[in-house]
Amino acid sequence: MSDNITNNMTSIKINIENWRLAICPNSRVERGKVDFRTPEELRDSGLETIPANVPGNFELDLIKAGKLPEDIFAGTNILKLQDLECMHLWYSTEYEIDAARCPEDYDAFLKFEGTDTVSEIYLDGELLGRTENMLIPHEFALDPEQAKPGRHTVVVHIIPVSVYARKFDLPAKCWGMKYTQDSLLVRKAPAMYGWDIMPRALSGGLWRPVTLTFKPRRRIRGQYLITSNIWQDKGRWQAELTLKAAVETDFDDLRDLTLTLRGTHRDKAGNVDSRFEKSDTLYSVNHVMQIHVDDVRLWWPKNYGDPALYDVELILSRTAFNDRGERIFNKPETDGKGDIVILDRVTFRHGIRTVELERTSLAGPDGKFYFRVNDKKIFVLGSNWVPADTFPSRIDDYTIRGLELADDIGCNMIRCWGGSPYPSDVLYDYCDEHGIMVWQDFAMACGLYPDDERMCKLIREEAVSVVKALRKHPSLALWSGDNENDIFCQWRGGAVEGRLINQVDPNHNKLTREVIAGVVERYDGFRPYIPSSPYMDEEVFATKRLPSEDHLWGPRDYFKGEYYYKQSIAHFASETGYHGCPSPASLRRFISEEALENRGDGQICTDPEWLVHSASMETDPGAPFAYRVPLMTRQVERLFGQAPDNIETYALMSQISQAEAMKFFVEHFRIGKWYRSGIIWWNIIDGWPQISDAVVDWYGVKKLAYTYIKRSQQPFCLMCDEPESDGLVTLCAASDLHHPIEISFSVSDALTGKKVLFGSTKVEPDSTARLARFKALPGHFYLLKWNSDGGSRDGSGAVKGLNHFCGDIGEGVNLAAYKAFMQNSGLWEKLEGFGE
Repeated sequence: MSDNITNNMTSIKINIENWRLAICPNSRVERGKVDFRTPEELRDSGLETIPANVPGNFELDLIKAGKLPEDIFAGTNILKLQDLECMHLWYSTEYEIDAARCPEDYDAFLKFEGTDTVSEIYLDGELLGRTENMLIPHEFALDPEQAKPGRHTVVVHIIPVSVYARKFDLPAKCWGMKYTQDSLLVRKAPAMYGWDIMPRALSGGLWRPVTLTFKPRRRIRGQYLITSNIWQDKGRWQAELTLKAAVETDFDDLRDLTLTLRGTHRDKAGNVDSRFEKSDTLYSVNHVMQIHVDDVRLWWPKNYGDPALYDVELILSRTAFNDRGERIFNKPETDGKGDIVILDRVTFRHGIRTVELERTSLAGPDGKFYFRVNDKKIFVLGSNWVPADTFPSRIDDYTIRGLELADDIGCNMIRCWGGSPYPSDVLYDYCDEHGIMVWQDFAMACGLYPDDERMCKLIREEAVSVVKALRKHPSLALWSGDNENDIFCQWRGGAVEGRLINQVDPNHNKLTREVIAGVVERYDGFRPYIPSSPYMDEEVFATKRLPSEDHLWGPRDYFKGEYYYKQSIAHFASETGYHGCPSPASLRRFISEEALENRGDGQICTDPEWLVHSASMETDPGAPFAYRVPLMTRQVERLFGQAPDNIETYALMSQISQAEAMKFFVEHFRIGKWYRSGIIWWNIIDGWPQISDAVVDWYGVKKLAYTYIKRSQQPFCLMCDEPESDGLVTLCAASDLHHPIEISFSVSDALTGKKVLFGSTKVEPDSTARLARFKALPGHFYLLKWNSDGGSRDGSGAVKGLNHFCGDIGEGVNLAAYKAFMQNSGLWEKLEGFGE
């Protein structure tokens, strides 16, 4: 047992460590009826055991033990993990509880924060419980014998999911992608089965901590602080908060208990500038308390204000009595110094804010899809968030670097994609503090899942756990039932000469329309929910028209083509992206030198290393995910006319292609404000080394698109719309500032050196203004400049900036001329991962 002990005022949490790991193939387990319940039985079995990290994944322990390649991401090494998919795992440890760590009047619990996935847990040789959900914690109450002082043993037998899934039939209506069929039958992060953005690494292990916790028998069992109402009175915000709290107690008379809620907000100098406090005597173990807060500091998303957070404590204490032995209601017992005598205390941070989603079913002139925070319409600039690492136990280690990039690039929302495990408080605490809203998918993606009694029960238990864990965060703006499962309903049917028939109506999906919807309403109820993204409700399904929120992928050809510019009428894009090759320096870290020039052409790639890092689960050039490298090459050919053999030049061309595409997508949506209300592009950073749409690779090396997006997402930016029928281009000013700004501006033709447009104007807050029009010549590059004497994000200082626009670039952009323009105009810094 570790000395890492956390005493959260009254609860005592002890991390259990010193684990060992044994593995055995399923065939031997089935043949030999292998069954181990104690560390002694494992030691006597003859199976080799190795040290195991908890939290961890068993492959990482094998790497550390020298049984797998040290760099599992290099070459085709990741394919070796498929040889281990039928391995049973046994984690074992022993620990001591001394009397000093076993307090009286406390209940003991053994908690497994993350068990991947199907397990049998034995404590002191006896079955403690079973699990079959990787995505949520599992906590077991211990009886006095199990928690007594002395030596205790734990053995966790993890059954391989690939074997476990064989127990179940997949109904005819249910289907997923080639590699993800089993993911429909077990509750495990879908991306671990292999995706076009992540490798196949089924894995297994105790991926989050295992803890022994002692909780006071008279304790706060749960709490939820809600912003019920906000309003302004004489220019100051007011709020009504609602606390819902549940307590555990053995007191006969509940009136002997008092709950006290306190909250304080401090300004940047550390001084308290807003507070609230209230005490209530209990009449039920389920208590509701209303609290008025005067002169509130509201939580705002990035670009709209400060993300104010209150430090809150909820205290359970005895009720005070007077000298005559009579209760003083709504007053806690205090010591001689005036401090509350505490039975239990919970501390947390809280943001006071409201969030709404206003949407229509269909996209079009009368459609909408936008968020309101504190009754203010929010224009979303965001990125999709995928697993930060291939191995779930390392996700928290890599989370902050990705969030810092999202914050730096100007995002005020991330979308936690449904193929991932649910994020921990590491992600949500950062987003709370930095004003980054979170769109949270439930962990289902790209498939039609069974909705039998077993799966409904698993999903309900999971949803309750997730909602209770995450609802406290002000950054959480939206629940979404899944990723693209509604779309898969459309693809499930057949066709007659191109006409779709026998489609499954996604509105019959019991999991997202009934189970999860009911849990969100019951256990949250104060933030919006959509059953899927994109959401194909009854009207969308019946009319076959486009929804108000959509994923804009299309043919992934020329980024200014018909699909992206004219046919996409969505008000909100929650996915869109474009390929960008990692830098040559990064490529050389995961593709061998001899394979580096073997990427193929725009039709086929046959090299195993390129294919695996595309992320194909096999080396067959015709495999489902083998398309990435040829697609990237075609995108280069479309912009530059040809794809060179030289890897330095090829990678640069690909990054330019991606950068221009991503810049176009962001600016296209900002120019369309408020017909368009937000874009969440794909994506900020990779979860492993690969060919992808990410704008930062696994090694943290930024692609050119990072710089372009950051420029296009700054709170105030000049940008150009595409030429209209008369050939003229409109210069636009996009402002997410919350005050007006007066600017002077100019547009210069880099090839002729002439100013084609200049002037000054006033731009209203939170708007897009069309300033002037000019003739943009094909193949010419234009430099946009602006400055203002006042107009920074906080309303003081100066705003100035640069951006660029390319005239009709057609096919055959001159790389040398493009590079010269960017470097001479100051728009390019040194490119990361390239030679001089």
